[in-house]
Amino acid sequence: MILIGETMISITVFPIMQGNDYPTAGNLLYGMIMKDIDREDKIVLNMEGVSLIPSMFLNTSLGRIIHERGVPFVKAKFGFSNIKASDANRIRDYVGRFE
Repeated sequence: MILIGETMISITVFPIMQGNDYPTAGNLLYGMIMKDIDREDKIVLNMEGVSLIPSMFLNTSLGRIIHERGVPFVKAKFGFSNIKASDANRIRDYVGRFE
């Protein structure tokens, strides 16, 4: 992914989920995102190797950011790579519940 004139960070989600329960993994991801959220134009979550994206994980990561910053902010700021179509639809539906 090339974004001309924009800064971007990519976070690989799979290692965050390994060895952690879903709420803990979501909190860890939230912390990593918040560290860079105002410095980067785009945050790309690399979902390679992630086989399940449960609500308990989304609630403590993206859901928390949606509550703090709003849906338009999340839609503009976040992208995904190496994500299965079914998982992309799940995240789209999840974010849509907040609109």
